[in-house]
Amino acid sequence: MSQVSPPSSSSTWRRWLQAWTPAALNDDVDRRMAPAIQLLLLFYGVALPLNWLWQLGDRPVPRGWTLVLATDLLTAAAALIGVALVRRGHLRRAVCLFIIALLGSSCITWHKLGAHALLIDQTPLLLLLAMAALVLGRRALWLTWFGILGVFFVGMHTDYHAGHDGQWTANAMHNGPSLLLAWLIIAFILDRTASALRDGLVRERRHGDALREEMRQRAKLQEHLLHAQKLEIAGRLTSGIAHDFNNVLAVIRGFCDERNRAAGSPLQREAALVDALEGIDVAARRGNHICRALLRFSRQDSVDAERFCVRTALVELLPMLRQLFVNRSQLKLGEVNGAAHLFMDRNQFDLVLLNLVANARDALGAHARGGVRIEVMYSTGSVHLIVTDHGHGMDALTRQRMFEPFFSTKPRDQGTGLGLAVVNDVVHANGGRIEVHSTHGAGTRIGLLLPAA
Repeated sequence: MSQVSPPSSSSTWRRWLQAWTPAALNDDVDRRMAPAIQLLLLFYGVALPLNWLWQLGDRPVPRGWTLVLATDLLTAAAALIGVALVRRGHLRRAVCLFIIALLGSSCITWHKLGAHALLIDQTPLLLLLAMAALVLGRRALWLTWFGILGVFFVGMHTDYHAGHDGQWTANAMHNGPSLLLAWLIIAFILDRTASALRDGLVRERRHGDALREEMRQRAKLQEHLLHAQKLEIAGRLTSGIAHDFNNVLAVIRGFCDERNRAAGSPLQREAALVDALEGIDVAARRGNHICRALLRFSRQDSVDAERFCVRTALVELLPMLRQLFVNRSQLKLGEVNGAAHLFMDRNQFDLVLLNLVANARDALGAHARGGVRIEVMYSTGSVHLIVTDHGHGMDALTRQRMFEPFFSTKPRDQGTGLGLAVVNDVVHANGGRIEVHSTHGAGTRIGLLLPAA
């Protein structure tokens, strides 16, 4: 009985990030910050009311703290509204709202209670600086710093004029300048850090865009390479196709000559002419099939993968493959499993077979000894297509370099060295692999293992 393994922590973390990343955000930097900002706002929106509930569980609101309670609740409401705004793709608007709400709440609280009671915990104000720097940028950071400076002076003004405890006020006045200097240093560090972070993320995004463009250009060059290879193979097929068309035309002319040799009654002459026309139709269909196959193979199309039967594809391609041989009987179709199906571009499949058979034909040598055999075997999950020749084979160095672009053992005017390189690219692009067995002087066996459809 199979056991289902629990999901890894990394996959759980990725799913959590995806759930908290709004799809409406287009900026990559904002998308990365959105989960943390939402959690922070949600924490403030929930923690502030819960803290007050815990504080007031067994006692009334202390005198003078009603306004503080009201401003905290307003800040919590602004935080929850900010979460909703982020979910709708308005991250910067949500952060602006929260900063304004928290600055306003702090200003009212400091005006009511004075700086002496609030200098102990500076976390909310420092948090505002961090959010402004990371999300809104340098300008917002320094505007927020000046806003905090204003809040500080409001609290100092209250301490100075309201006659609070003298020692507390003296401590506030004494610690104020050092605190402002600390905030200034923190703001400067955040300025430099946030700028470097955003510049790094922008550079990373540009690098990613450049990489995607380079991959697109490489794919386009690959398409051009495949098309050039098709045209090269089509050129090598020309002589055989011309021979076939000559045969087609000879058949048509022979049937046309029947009109001069027809004798007998008018009914017999009419039957002979009908037979001749049927023969001409068959010959014309044969010529049309050759043209269609060549045009389909030579045209430059984008990759269009489809599921097809390998046996049917080989039967359709076999007449064109035989054009590569002076002696058509040298190419033999061996055992082909009818259950073998592939999911790939048919033009690419044709190109792979034509390249392999053309190289096998060249390996037979000038005396055209031996032959070439194509076989297809099928097992669960894979299709094994084998092309075997009884040619001169390859030595170890040739086997090592056979898939390199522009490497060829043929004379310069007989090959470009691109055929097997294209075969290698197409097979690996479709999730397959290539096995080569060759002995110098004894022939070569090339097997393509492709995932079955």
